[in-house]
Amino acid sequence: MNYRRFVVTAVTVPIRSLLLAIALASVLFLVPANLVSADSGLEVLRADAISEFPDGLRFVFEARSTREVDDVRVRFAVAGQSTTQYNYLALEPGDVIKGEYFYRTGQRDRYVPPGAEFTFFYEVDFKDGTNESTEPRSFLFQDSRYTWSELTKGPITVYYHGPVQKRAQLVADIALATFENMGPVTGADTRAPMRIVIYNNNAEMIGAVSIRSLTSARQLITEGQAFAQHNLVIAQAGADRAAGVISHEVTHILVGRATQNAVGGVPVWLNEGLAEYGNLDPGLSYVRYLEWAIDTDRVVPIVYLDNFPADPNLTIVAYGEARSIVEFMVTTWGEAKIAALLAKFNSGVPFRQALLDVYGFDTQELDSRWRKSVGAKPFEPAPAATPTPVPAATPEPRPTPEPPGVPQPTATATPAPSGGGCTASARGGRAEASAFAIFAIPVALAGIGIARRRP
Repeated sequence: MNYRRFVVTAVTVPIRSLLLAIALASVLFLVPANLVSADSGLEVLRADAISEFPDGLRFVFEARSTREVDDVRVRFAVAGQSTTQYNYLALEPGDVIKGEYFYRTGQRDRYVPPGAEFTFFYEVDFKDGTNESTEPRSFLFQDSRYTWSELTKGPITVYYHGPVQKRAQLVADIALATFENMGPVTGADTRAPMRIVIYNNNAEMIGAVSIRSLTSARQLITEGQAFAQHNLVIAQAGADRAAGVISHEVTHILVGRATQNAVGGVPVWLNEGLAEYGNLDPGLSYVRYLEWAIDTDRVVPIVYLDNFPADPNLTIVAYGEARSIVEFMVTTWGEAKIAALLAKFNSGVPFRQALLDVYGFDTQELDSRWRKSVGAKPFEPAPAATPTPVPAATPEPRPTPEPPGVPQPTATATPAPSGGGCTASARGGRAEASAFAIFAIPVALAGIGIARRRP
């Protein structure tokens, strides 16, 4: 593949608006229109949603009514999710109807990323059996620890805080370049809006990312996560490796768009391989680990890469394999075939059948061809176990000499990772697989050159 590089120059873009008002709590909501009918006897004084990220979202309602109110509930949904939730507010007695409901998002199983969009409205039930509803409204669930600004270029909106507008401009340019490079490869819509929330350092990111285990929380630094259902990326853009993080995660969004109607998820090897193929500044560690795996016969068969290995070294090997496999597919059959594969999968065809329909062979044959191209040993599946015949009579066992000791293999030194992957280790040598975040890729933010990929 050939690369043509160009330098992105800073372009002054005005800040469009502040996304969080400074008050006792950070509140973000649209100015309400006519909330209820004028003759309803209900005067809505307040119908808000308040971000208390990372703990949760507080819904607050206040009103006066000429009729006796029985209950007030809030209905809400997270954009990109099919389910709508509701809950009743705890009402305070008095002339003014007041109630609150706190929706917790701090638990792992209820995590909502900063930058996700909610829609909500309130329903008021009266004692006479009638009810009234407020108008539905949108709410951007931002990190309430900071006051946010936004910058929009084309379909990309970057949310940032602090005096880092030029950095936000650069992030938008990286995302746009990734759209241009990977839109044709994935066949995804590059006109739909996408949000990117950037943090300035790891300390800020710690409280924002989705932690999947206590090990992750203690040992790993997550520098980027993609949430395809939200068209949202959160990333640490203060690192000097931010270009690789942004382009990798944006590619995940495009893959998600291209396969949003598919039955089952995209195989991890293809998803991560495409994300690394779309990486505008790939590092060398994947190449080194893959070379080590080829030399030591540790290459993982593609049929086993629907999930990545738990072993840290083999995890990095798996990322190197994934990128190499996608590059092999593009070099051999062209980028248009990848888009056709994702489109076929998106139509409801199971992935293995989609691969067979588009390429004419299955995953095992792809594995065989790719291994031959990189000089890896052919994969030989273990022979199926056959039943052992039971003898009619078992002879009396005889003592046998102790076999000589077999030396155990010693640990093989492996190269230290220098870039690429899902999560970067705080201690510099381990990785844990995830479909959302990657190792940062080395590139200086100042004066960066962005590669536009051409087949």
